Formats: sequence, C-alpha cells, structure tokens
Amino acid sequence: AVYVTGLPKTVTWAMVDLLFTGVGRVVKIKIYRDDGGVPKGDALVVFAKPGSVTVAVNKVDKHEAAPGVVISVAPADFSHKNDAETDEATGSNNGSGNF
Repeated sequence: AVYVTGLPKTVTWAMVDLLFTGVGRVVKIKIYRDDGGVPKGDALVVFAKPGSVTVAVNKVDKHEAAPGVVISVAPADFSHKNDAETDEATGSNNGSGNF
C-alpha cells in the first residue's frame, strides 16, 4: 500500500484510481475525509501485489495531479496501527496519550 498526500480537496475515487493506472491492480482506495465529509488531501491506495508499491513511488511520487498540485507518494507505514492494536489489547497506552 502507498500513502498519498497533497491531493486536491476535490479529489474523487476515480481520480486516484486514474493516477495509479499502469502501476498495478488497485484493490482498495481510502480517501481520508474531515468530519464534514470533505477530502483532507490524503489517501491510502492498496495494491494486489506488494511489488506495485515500489513502482507507484517511482512513477507517481512528485507527479502533478492537477495544474499546480504536486502529490507525494510513499510506502504506507502501518507500524503505528500495530502499536495501537497492541495497546488496546493490553489496555495500556504506555503513557503516550495515543489511543
């Protein structure tokens, strides 16, 4: 999976899908939204094959998604999620304040 930032607030699922055409088969796109439902400008794109992550970073990072809108693409980092799940299972937040 890759984490994409710098997307325009008007981004749609179809726009993100089009950005990654030719990279690999996309199995999931999650566009992060604020409480009002407006896209925040970042998204998670999950590929069928792990090798597509490197291709996506090499082909799409620093791509101009719209006039004057340059996006960043990086491998998704799920380590914080694993930490949160561990903390939730043990009932501890290790004093970090993150839940």
